[in-house]
Amino acid sequence: DEPFKKMINQGMITGRSSFAYRLCLPEEESFTERSTNIFVTKEWIDRYSNGDRIFEELFEEIRKQNIKDDVLEKFIRSRQKVQEVVGSNLELTDEEAAMQHQGRTWEYPVRNENGFFNLKRGKSGEVIFEQLMYGAISWDEQNTRAVVTYYPSRFLLSHDIADSVRNGSISPWRLAEMVIQQFGLDAYNNNIRAFSSFIDSSFEEVSKYFKRLRVDISYVDNDSLNFQDLVVSSRDFTGAKFLLNDQRKFICDWEIEKMSKSKFNVQTPDELVEKFGADTLRCYEMFLGPVEQSKPWDTKGINGVHNFLRKFWRLFHDKSNAFAVSDDAPSKEELKTLHKTIKKVTEDLNRYSWNTVVSTMMIGVNELTDLQCNKRAVLEPMCVLLSPYAPHMAEELWQKLGHPASITEVAWPAFDEAHLTESSFDYPVSFNGKTRFFVSLPVDWNQEQVTAAVMEHEGTAKYLEGKAPKKVIVVPKRIVNVVV
Repeated sequence: DEPFKKMINQGMITGRSSFAYRLCLPEEESFTERSTNIFVTKEWIDRYSNGDRIFEELFEEIRKQNIKDDVLEKFIRSRQKVQEVVGSNLELTDEEAAMQHQGRTWEYPVRNENGFFNLKRGKSGEVIFEQLMYGAISWDEQNTRAVVTYYPSRFLLSHDIADSVRNGSISPWRLAEMVIQQFGLDAYNNNIRAFSSFIDSSFEEVSKYFKRLRVDISYVDNDSLNFQDLVVSSRDFTGAKFLLNDQRKFICDWEIEKMSKSKFNVQTPDELVEKFGADTLRCYEMFLGPVEQSKPWDTKGINGVHNFLRKFWRLFHDKSNAFAVSDDAPSKEELKTLHKTIKKVTEDLNRYSWNTVVSTMMIGVNELTDLQCNKRAVLEPMCVLLSPYAPHMAEELWQKLGHPASITEVAWPAFDEAHLTESSFDYPVSFNGKTRFFVSLPVDWNQEQVTAAVMEHEGTAKYLEGKAPKKVIVVPKRIVNVVV
Protein backbone atom coordinates (compact mmCIF):
# COMPACT_ATOMS: atom_id res chain seq x y z
CA ASP A 1 0.00 0.00 0.00
CA GLU A 2 2.54 2.62 1.10
CA PRO A 3 5.09 2.04 -1.72
CA PHE A 4 2.26 2.26 -4.25
CA LYS A 5 1.01 5.55 -2.80
CA LYS A 6 4.55 6.91 -2.67
CA MET A 7 5.08 6.13 -6.36
CA ILE A 8 1.81 7.95 -7.15
CA ASN A 9 2.70 11.01 -5.05
CA GLN A 10 6.12 11.25 -6.68
CA GLY A 11 4.55 11.04 -10.13
CA MET A 12 6.21 7.67 -10.84
CA ILE A 13 2.79 6.16 -11.56
CA THR A 14 0.43 8.39 -13.52
CA GLY A 15 -3.30 7.94 -13.97
CA ARG A 16 -5.42 7.20 -17.00
CA SER A 17 -8.28 9.69 -16.94
CA SER A 18 -11.56 9.01 -18.76
CA PHE A 19 -13.84 11.49 -20.51
CA ALA A 20 -17.23 11.78 -22.19
CA TYR A 21 -18.43 14.66 -24.39
CA ARG A 22 -21.68 16.51 -23.76
CA LEU A 23 -23.44 17.92 -26.82
CA CYS A 24 -24.10 21.67 -26.44
CA LEU A 25 -26.19 23.90 -28.71
CA PRO A 26 -26.51 27.71 -28.95
CA GLU A 27 -29.48 29.55 -27.57
CA GLU A 28 -31.67 30.96 -30.28
CA GLU A 29 -29.94 33.97 -31.88
CA SER A 30 -27.24 34.21 -29.19
CA PHE A 31 -23.80 32.95 -28.34
CA THR A 32 -25.00 31.37 -25.12
CA GLU A 33 -24.66 27.58 -25.17
CA ARG A 34 -27.22 25.30 -23.63
CA SER A 35 -26.10 21.87 -22.59
CA THR A 36 -28.10 18.90 -23.71
CA ASN A 37 -28.14 15.73 -21.67
CA ILE A 38 -26.71 13.77 -24.60
CA PHE A 39 -23.15 12.42 -24.46
CA VAL A 40 -21.14 11.31 -27.46
CA THR A 41 -17.84 9.48 -27.89
CA LYS A 42 -14.49 10.84 -29.06
CA GLU A 43 -15.14 9.34 -32.51
CA TRP A 44 -17.62 12.13 -33.34
CA ILE A 45 -15.25 14.85 -32.10
CA ASP A 46 -12.36 13.44 -34.14
CA ARG A 47 -14.47 13.38 -37.26
CA TYR A 48 -15.60 16.97 -36.72
CA SER A 49 -12.02 18.11 -36.09
CA ASN A 50 -10.96 16.43 -39.33
CA GLY A 51 -13.47 18.50 -41.27
CA ASP A 52 -16.25 15.91 -41.64
CA ARG A 53 -19.81 17.22 -41.74
CA ILE A 54 -21.13 15.19 -38.83
CA PHE A 55 -24.19 16.93 -37.42
CA GLU A 56 -26.61 15.63 -40.00
CA GLU A 57 -25.48 12.08 -39.26
CA LEU A 58 -25.25 12.74 -35.51
CA PHE A 59 -28.83 13.97 -35.24
CA GLU A 60 -30.00 11.06 -37.34
CA GLU A 61 -28.23 8.60 -35.02
CA ILE A 62 -29.85 10.28 -32.01
CA ARG A 63 -33.25 9.83 -33.68
CA LYS A 64 -32.55 6.17 -34.51
CA GLN A 65 -31.58 5.40 -30.91
CA ASN A 66 -34.79 7.12 -29.75
CA ILE A 67 -32.92 9.52 -27.46
CA LYS A 68 -35.21 12.24 -26.14
CA ASP A 69 -33.78 15.54 -24.95
CA ASP A 70 -35.72 18.75 -24.30
CA VAL A 71 -32.87 21.11 -25.20
CA LEU A 72 -32.17 19.39 -28.51
CA GLU A 73 -35.86 19.21 -29.40
CA LYS A 74 -36.29 22.90 -28.58
CA PHE A 75 -33.25 23.72 -30.70
CA ILE A 76 -34.57 21.77 -33.68
CA ARG A 77 -38.10 23.10 -33.20
CA SER A 78 -36.79 26.67 -33.15
CA ARG A 79 -35.27 26.03 -36.57
CA GLN A 80 -38.64 24.94 -38.00
CA LYS A 81 -41.49 27.24 -38.91
CA VAL A 82 -44.52 27.20 -41.14
CA GLN A 83 -44.84 29.61 -44.06
CA GLU A 84 -48.26 30.39 -45.49
CA VAL A 85 -48.62 30.51 -49.28
CA VAL A 86 -51.94 31.86 -50.56
CA GLY A 87 -53.39 29.91 -53.45
CA SER A 88 -56.36 30.46 -55.78
CA ASN A 89 -59.99 30.48 -54.72
CA LEU A 90 -60.45 26.83 -55.60
CA GLU A 91 -63.64 24.84 -55.42
CA LEU A 92 -61.67 21.71 -54.80
CA THR A 93 -61.37 19.46 -51.82
CA ASP A 94 -58.31 19.84 -49.62
CA GLU A 95 -56.86 16.64 -51.02
CA GLU A 96 -57.49 17.72 -54.63
CA ALA A 97 -55.96 21.13 -54.00
CA ALA A 98 -52.87 19.60 -52.45
CA MET A 99 -52.39 17.19 -55.31
CA GLN A 100 -53.06 19.84 -57.98
CA HIS A 101 -50.38 22.13 -56.52
CA GLN A 102 -47.95 19.38 -55.73
CA GLY A 103 -45.72 20.39 -58.61
CA ARG A 104 -45.09 23.98 -57.48
CA THR A 105 -42.46 24.13 -54.73
CA TRP A 106 -43.42 21.07 -52.76
CA GLU A 107 -43.81 17.41 -53.56
CA TYR A 108 -44.86 15.83 -50.29
CA PRO A 109 -48.27 16.63 -48.69
CA VAL A 110 -47.89 15.37 -45.09
CA ARG A 111 -51.17 13.89 -43.84
CA ASN A 112 -52.33 13.71 -40.24
CA GLU A 113 -52.50 10.64 -38.02
CA ASN A 114 -55.87 9.63 -39.56
CA GLY A 115 -54.54 9.79 -43.09
CA PHE A 116 -56.40 13.01 -44.02
CA PHE A 117 -55.01 16.21 -45.48
CA ASN A 118 -56.63 19.48 -44.32
CA LEU A 119 -55.94 22.84 -45.91
CA LYS A 120 -56.33 26.20 -44.24
CA ARG A 121 -58.89 28.50 -45.91
CA GLY A 122 -58.96 32.28 -45.96
CA LYS A 123 -62.02 34.44 -45.29
CA SER A 124 -62.91 34.43 -48.96
CA GLY A 125 -62.41 30.72 -49.31
CA GLU A 126 -58.95 31.02 -50.81
CA VAL A 127 -56.58 28.12 -50.23
CA ILE A 128 -53.68 28.80 -47.85
CA PHE A 129 -50.88 26.30 -48.24
CA GLU A 130 -48.69 25.76 -45.17
CA GLN A 131 -45.12 24.93 -46.11
CA LEU A 132 -42.46 23.67 -43.72
CA MET A 133 -39.36 25.92 -43.50
CA TYR A 134 -35.92 25.24 -42.04
CA GLY A 135 -33.62 27.79 -40.42
CA ALA A 136 -29.91 27.93 -41.17
CA ILE A 137 -27.73 29.72 -38.64
CA SER A 138 -24.81 32.02 -39.40
CA TRP A 139 -22.92 34.71 -37.52
CA ASP A 140 -23.26 38.41 -38.31
CA GLU A 141 -20.36 40.46 -39.69
CA GLN A 142 -19.19 41.44 -36.19
CA ASN A 143 -19.31 37.78 -35.16
CA THR A 144 -21.34 38.73 -32.11
CA ARG A 145 -24.82 37.49 -32.94
CA ALA A 146 -26.36 34.42 -34.50
CA VAL A 147 -28.65 35.10 -37.45
CA VAL A 148 -31.22 32.58 -38.68
CA THR A 149 -32.22 32.46 -42.35
CA TYR A 150 -35.17 30.25 -43.29
CA TYR A 151 -35.34 28.13 -46.44
CA PRO A 152 -38.38 26.24 -47.80
CA SER A 153 -38.58 22.48 -47.72
CA ARG A 154 -40.61 20.40 -50.16
CA PHE A 155 -43.18 19.44 -47.53
CA LEU A 156 -46.75 20.75 -47.44
CA LEU A 157 -48.34 20.23 -44.03
CA SER A 158 -51.88 19.33 -43.22
CA HIS A 159 -53.37 22.28 -41.30
CA ASP A 160 -53.64 20.42 -37.99
CA ILE A 161 -50.00 19.29 -38.26
CA ALA A 162 -48.92 22.85 -39.10
CA ASP A 163 -50.65 24.10 -35.94
CA SER A 164 -48.88 21.39 -33.92
CA VAL A 165 -45.52 22.49 -35.32
CA ARG A 166 -46.29 26.09 -34.40
CA ASN A 167 -47.29 25.39 -30.82
CA GLY A 168 -44.65 22.70 -30.26
CA SER A 169 -47.08 19.90 -29.46
CA ILE A 170 -45.51 17.66 -32.11
CA SER A 171 -41.85 16.84 -31.62
CA PRO A 172 -39.33 17.07 -34.49
CA TRP A 173 -38.71 13.34 -34.10
CA ARG A 174 -42.40 12.53 -34.47
CA LEU A 175 -42.61 14.72 -37.59
CA ALA A 176 -39.62 12.85 -39.02
CA GLU A 177 -41.29 9.51 -38.30
CA MET A 178 -44.46 10.64 -40.10
CA VAL A 179 -42.47 11.68 -43.15
CA ILE A 180 -40.63 8.35 -43.27
CA GLN A 181 -43.87 6.40 -42.87
CA GLN A 182 -45.66 8.34 -45.63
CA PHE A 183 -42.87 8.99 -48.16
CA GLY A 184 -39.97 6.72 -47.30
CA LEU A 185 -36.45 7.21 -45.99
CA ASP A 186 -35.11 8.87 -49.15
CA ALA A 187 -37.57 11.72 -48.88
CA TYR A 188 -36.61 12.19 -45.24
CA ASN A 189 -32.88 12.09 -45.97
CA ASN A 190 -33.14 14.55 -48.85
CA ASN A 191 -35.32 17.07 -47.01
CA ILE A 192 -36.00 17.00 -43.28
CA ARG A 193 -32.65 15.48 -42.37
CA ALA A 194 -30.78 18.04 -44.50
CA PHE A 195 -31.70 20.93 -42.19
CA SER A 196 -29.03 19.88 -39.65
CA SER A 197 -26.18 20.24 -42.12
CA PHE A 198 -26.16 24.01 -41.55
CA ILE A 199 -24.45 23.46 -38.22
CA ASP A 200 -21.32 22.02 -39.80
CA SER A 201 -20.64 25.13 -41.88
CA SER A 202 -21.55 27.56 -39.11
CA PHE A 203 -19.83 26.19 -36.01
CA GLU A 204 -16.06 26.24 -36.03
CA GLU A 205 -14.76 25.66 -32.51
CA VAL A 206 -15.35 22.05 -31.56
CA SER A 207 -14.78 22.86 -27.85
CA LYS A 208 -17.81 25.21 -27.87
CA TYR A 209 -20.26 22.54 -28.86
CA PHE A 210 -18.81 19.45 -27.25
CA LYS A 211 -17.99 19.92 -23.57
CA ARG A 212 -15.57 17.35 -22.18
CA LEU A 213 -16.55 15.96 -18.78
CA ARG A 214 -14.46 13.74 -16.56
CA VAL A 215 -15.77 10.28 -15.77
CA ASP A 216 -14.87 8.43 -12.58
CA ILE A 217 -12.65 5.54 -13.67
CA SER A 218 -14.42 3.23 -11.24
CA TYR A 219 -17.20 3.09 -13.86
CA VAL A 220 -14.80 2.37 -16.73
CA ASP A 221 -13.41 -0.99 -17.80
CA ASN A 222 -11.01 -1.04 -20.76
CA ASP A 223 -12.42 2.38 -21.79
CA SER A 224 -15.97 0.97 -21.91
CA LEU A 225 -18.30 2.97 -19.66
CA ASN A 226 -20.79 1.38 -17.28
CA PHE A 227 -23.24 4.21 -18.01
CA GLN A 228 -26.18 2.55 -16.21
CA ASP A 229 -24.43 2.78 -12.83
CA LEU A 230 -22.89 6.16 -13.62
CA VAL A 231 -26.26 7.79 -14.25
CA VAL A 232 -27.56 6.54 -10.91
CA SER A 233 -24.48 7.39 -8.83
CA SER A 234 -23.00 10.59 -10.28
CA ARG A 235 -24.71 13.97 -9.85
CA ASP A 236 -22.98 15.36 -12.96
CA PHE A 237 -24.58 12.67 -15.12
CA THR A 238 -28.09 12.59 -13.68
CA GLY A 239 -30.51 11.92 -16.52
CA ALA A 240 -27.70 11.57 -19.06
CA LYS A 241 -28.33 9.77 -22.34
CA PHE A 242 -25.41 8.13 -24.12
CA LEU A 243 -25.10 7.71 -27.87
CA LEU A 244 -23.83 4.14 -28.20
CA ASN A 245 -21.78 2.46 -30.91
CA ASP A 246 -22.83 -0.54 -33.01
CA GLN A 247 -21.86 -2.89 -30.15
CA ARG A 248 -24.17 -0.97 -27.78
CA LYS A 249 -21.18 0.34 -25.84
CA PHE A 250 -19.96 3.81 -24.92
CA ILE A 251 -16.19 4.10 -25.34
CA CYS A 252 -14.59 6.88 -23.30
CA ASP A 253 -11.83 9.19 -24.40
CA TRP A 254 -8.70 9.00 -22.22
CA GLU A 255 -5.63 10.99 -21.23
CA ILE A 256 -2.54 10.27 -19.11
CA GLU A 257 -2.30 12.62 -16.12
CA LYS A 258 -1.06 12.66 -12.56
CA MET A 259 -3.39 10.72 -10.28
CA SER A 260 -5.68 13.07 -8.41
CA LYS A 261 -9.09 12.88 -6.74
CA SER A 262 -10.11 16.02 -8.63
CA LYS A 263 -9.42 14.19 -11.89
CA PHE A 264 -11.43 11.12 -10.80
CA ASN A 265 -8.53 8.87 -11.89
CA VAL A 266 -7.19 7.61 -8.56
CA GLN A 267 -6.62 3.87 -8.36
CA THR A 268 -6.30 2.68 -4.76
CA PRO A 269 -4.27 -0.43 -3.85
CA ASP A 270 -7.12 -1.86 -1.77
CA GLU A 271 -9.47 -1.92 -4.77
CA LEU A 272 -6.86 -3.57 -6.98
CA VAL A 273 -5.92 -6.17 -4.38
CA GLU A 274 -9.58 -7.05 -3.87
CA LYS A 275 -10.11 -7.45 -7.61
CA PHE A 276 -6.81 -9.01 -8.76
CA GLY A 277 -4.87 -10.05 -5.65
CA ALA A 278 -1.72 -8.62 -4.05
CA ASP A 279 0.65 -10.65 -6.24
CA THR A 280 -0.86 -9.25 -9.43
CA LEU A 281 -0.53 -5.68 -8.15
CA ARG A 282 3.06 -6.29 -7.09
CA CYS A 283 3.99 -7.79 -10.47
CA TYR A 284 2.24 -5.08 -12.41
CA GLU A 285 3.95 -2.27 -10.50
CA MET A 286 7.27 -3.72 -11.62
CA PHE A 287 6.03 -4.50 -15.12
CA LEU A 288 4.91 -0.92 -15.84
CA GLY A 289 8.34 0.22 -16.99
CA PRO A 290 11.84 1.24 -15.85
CA VAL A 291 11.81 2.13 -12.18
CA GLU A 292 13.39 5.55 -12.76
CA GLN A 293 10.74 6.67 -15.29
CA SER A 294 7.16 7.87 -14.96
CA LYS A 295 4.65 5.19 -15.95
CA PRO A 296 0.97 5.46 -16.96
CA TRP A 297 -1.52 3.21 -15.21
CA ASP A 298 -3.51 1.06 -17.61
CA THR A 299 -6.12 -1.48 -16.53
CA LYS A 300 -5.58 -3.42 -19.76
CA GLY A 301 -2.02 -4.13 -18.66
CA ILE A 302 -2.94 -5.41 -15.21
CA ASN A 303 -5.33 -7.91 -16.78
CA GLY A 304 -2.42 -9.27 -18.81
CA VAL A 305 -0.25 -9.72 -15.71
CA HIS A 306 -3.13 -11.40 -13.89
CA ASN A 307 -3.52 -13.85 -16.77
CA PHE A 308 0.21 -14.57 -16.66
CA LEU A 309 0.04 -15.59 -12.99
CA ARG A 310 -2.98 -17.78 -13.69
CA LYS A 311 -1.06 -19.49 -16.50
CA PHE A 312 1.89 -20.04 -14.14
CA TRP A 313 -0.48 -21.65 -11.61
CA ARG A 314 -1.82 -24.01 -14.30
CA LEU A 315 1.69 -25.42 -14.88
CA PHE A 316 1.34 -27.07 -11.46
CA HIS A 317 -2.27 -28.21 -11.83
CA ASP A 318 -4.41 -30.23 -14.21
CA LYS A 319 -7.65 -29.10 -15.86
CA SER A 320 -9.65 -29.86 -12.71
CA ASN A 321 -7.21 -27.69 -10.67
CA ALA A 322 -5.77 -30.74 -8.89
CA PHE A 323 -2.06 -30.51 -8.04
CA ALA A 324 -0.21 -32.53 -10.70
CA VAL A 325 3.59 -32.27 -10.70
CA SER A 326 5.68 -35.09 -12.18
CA ASP A 327 9.07 -36.40 -10.95
CA ASP A 328 10.04 -37.45 -14.48
CA ALA A 329 13.29 -36.18 -15.94
CA PRO A 330 12.82 -32.97 -17.98
CA SER A 331 13.41 -32.92 -21.71
CA LYS A 332 16.20 -31.06 -23.43
CA GLU A 333 13.82 -28.33 -24.60
CA GLU A 334 12.40 -27.87 -21.10
CA LEU A 335 15.87 -27.53 -19.58
CA LYS A 336 16.84 -25.05 -22.27
CA THR A 337 13.82 -22.85 -21.45
CA LEU A 338 14.51 -23.08 -17.72
CA HIS A 339 18.18 -22.10 -17.87
CA LYS A 340 17.57 -19.40 -20.47
CA THR A 341 15.02 -17.89 -18.07
CA ILE A 342 17.34 -18.22 -15.03
CA LYS A 343 20.16 -16.48 -16.91
CA LYS A 344 18.04 -13.54 -18.13
CA VAL A 345 16.15 -13.00 -14.85
CA THR A 346 19.40 -13.01 -12.84
CA GLU A 347 21.05 -10.52 -15.19
CA ASP A 348 18.02 -8.20 -15.18
CA LEU A 349 17.75 -8.21 -11.38
CA ASN A 350 21.44 -7.37 -11.02
CA ARG A 351 21.00 -4.28 -13.23
CA TYR A 352 17.71 -3.24 -11.55
CA SER A 353 15.63 -3.86 -14.66
CA TRP A 354 12.54 -4.96 -12.77
CA ASN A 355 10.10 -4.69 -15.66
CA THR A 356 11.99 -6.97 -18.05
CA VAL A 357 12.07 -9.71 -15.42
CA VAL A 358 8.30 -10.05 -15.71
CA SER A 359 8.55 -10.11 -19.50
CA THR A 360 11.16 -12.87 -19.35
CA MET A 361 9.04 -14.93 -16.97
CA MET A 362 6.05 -14.55 -19.29
CA ILE A 363 8.09 -15.89 -22.21
CA GLY A 364 9.35 -18.80 -20.13
CA VAL A 365 5.87 -19.72 -18.89
CA ASN A 366 4.48 -19.59 -22.44
CA GLU A 367 7.21 -21.92 -23.71
CA LEU A 368 6.72 -24.39 -20.85
CA THR A 369 2.96 -24.30 -21.43
CA ASP A 370 3.50 -25.17 -25.09
CA LEU A 371 5.78 -28.03 -24.00
CA GLN A 372 3.10 -29.15 -21.48
CA CYS A 373 5.81 -29.24 -18.84
CA ASN A 374 4.87 -30.29 -15.31
CA LYS A 375 8.33 -31.59 -14.24
CA ARG A 376 9.42 -30.88 -10.67
CA ALA A 377 13.03 -30.27 -11.74
CA VAL A 378 11.86 -27.37 -13.91
CA LEU A 379 8.96 -25.94 -11.92
CA GLU A 380 10.76 -25.69 -8.58
CA PRO A 381 13.46 -23.28 -9.90
CA MET A 382 10.78 -21.33 -11.80
CA CYS A 383 8.87 -20.96 -8.54
CA VAL A 384 11.95 -19.49 -6.85
CA LEU A 385 12.46 -17.05 -9.73
CA LEU A 386 8.89 -15.79 -9.35
CA SER A 387 8.98 -15.47 -5.56
CA PRO A 388 10.29 -11.86 -5.32
CA TYR A 389 7.43 -10.70 -7.55
CA ALA A 390 4.54 -12.94 -6.46
CA PRO A 391 5.55 -14.11 -2.95
CA HIS A 392 2.11 -15.33 -1.87
CA MET A 393 1.57 -17.60 -4.87
CA ALA A 394 5.17 -18.80 -4.85
CA GLU A 395 4.99 -19.66 -1.15
CA GLU A 396 1.76 -21.62 -1.59
CA LEU A 397 3.15 -23.58 -4.56
CA TRP A 398 6.38 -24.25 -2.66
CA GLN A 399 4.40 -25.78 0.21
CA LYS A 400 2.42 -27.88 -2.28
CA LEU A 401 5.72 -29.14 -3.69
CA GLY A 402 6.38 -30.65 -0.25
CA HIS A 403 8.93 -28.24 1.22
CA PRO A 404 8.44 -27.45 4.92
CA ALA A 405 10.81 -24.45 4.90
CA SER A 406 9.84 -21.11 3.38
CA ILE A 407 10.78 -20.38 -0.22
CA THR A 408 12.58 -17.25 1.03
CA GLU A 409 15.27 -19.51 2.58
CA VAL A 410 16.07 -21.33 -0.68
CA ALA A 411 19.23 -20.58 -2.65
CA TRP A 412 18.81 -18.71 -5.92
CA PRO A 413 18.89 -21.04 -8.97
CA ALA A 414 22.10 -21.13 -11.03
CA PHE A 415 22.00 -21.51 -14.78
CA ASP A 416 24.05 -24.11 -16.63
CA GLU A 417 25.57 -22.85 -19.88
CA ALA A 418 25.64 -26.40 -21.20
CA HIS A 419 21.85 -26.40 -21.56
CA LEU A 420 22.05 -23.25 -23.70
CA THR A 421 24.62 -24.61 -26.10
CA GLU A 422 23.15 -25.90 -29.33
CA SER A 423 24.66 -29.23 -30.42
CA SER A 424 22.55 -29.57 -33.56
CA PHE A 425 20.65 -27.41 -36.03
CA ASP A 426 17.52 -28.15 -38.05
CA TYR A 427 18.48 -27.23 -41.59
CA PRO A 428 15.61 -26.33 -43.96
CA VAL A 429 16.39 -28.14 -47.23
CA SER A 430 15.15 -26.34 -50.36
CA PHE A 431 14.96 -27.45 -53.96
CA ASN A 432 15.13 -24.53 -56.39
CA GLY A 433 14.22 -22.19 -53.55
CA LYS A 434 11.22 -24.13 -52.19
CA THR A 435 11.59 -25.67 -48.74
CA ARG A 436 10.74 -29.39 -48.86
CA PHE A 437 11.90 -30.89 -45.56
CA PHE A 438 14.13 -30.34 -42.52
CA VAL A 439 17.14 -32.34 -41.40
CA SER A 440 18.86 -32.11 -38.00
CA LEU A 441 22.68 -32.08 -38.20
CA PRO A 442 25.52 -31.30 -35.77
CA VAL A 443 26.37 -27.58 -35.66
CA ASP A 444 30.12 -28.24 -36.00
CA TRP A 445 29.85 -30.05 -39.36
CA ASN A 446 31.52 -28.38 -42.34
CA GLN A 447 29.85 -27.76 -45.72
CA GLU A 448 31.06 -31.04 -47.23
CA GLN A 449 29.62 -33.08 -44.35
CA VAL A 450 26.30 -31.21 -44.50
CA THR A 451 26.10 -31.69 -48.29
CA ALA A 452 26.83 -35.42 -48.00
CA ALA A 453 24.17 -35.89 -45.29
CA VAL A 454 21.55 -34.04 -47.33
CA MET A 455 22.31 -36.04 -50.50
CA GLU A 456 21.95 -39.29 -48.53
CA HIS A 457 18.58 -38.25 -47.07
CA GLU A 458 15.62 -40.27 -48.42
CA GLY A 459 13.70 -37.09 -49.26
CA THR A 460 16.41 -35.83 -51.61
CA ALA A 461 15.94 -38.67 -54.12
CA LYS A 462 12.21 -37.95 -54.22
CA TYR A 463 12.65 -34.30 -55.23
CA LEU A 464 15.60 -34.88 -57.59
CA GLU A 465 13.44 -37.26 -59.63
CA GLY A 466 16.53 -39.04 -61.00
CA LYS A 467 18.26 -35.79 -62.03
CA ALA A 468 21.75 -34.76 -60.96
CA PRO A 469 21.91 -31.54 -58.91
CA LYS A 470 23.67 -28.63 -60.63
CA LYS A 471 24.75 -27.11 -57.35
CA VAL A 472 24.27 -27.54 -53.57
CA ILE A 473 24.46 -24.28 -51.60
CA VAL A 474 25.12 -24.60 -47.86
CA VAL A 475 24.89 -21.63 -45.47
CA PRO A 476 26.12 -22.98 -42.10
CA LYS A 477 23.40 -23.00 -39.44
CA ARG A 478 21.01 -21.29 -41.89
CA ILE A 479 19.83 -23.23 -44.95
CA VAL A 480 20.63 -25.80 -47.64
CA ASN A 481 19.45 -25.12 -51.20
CA VAL A 482 19.72 -27.76 -53.95
CA VAL A 483 19.68 -26.34 -57.49
CA VAL A 484 18.31 -28.84 -60.00
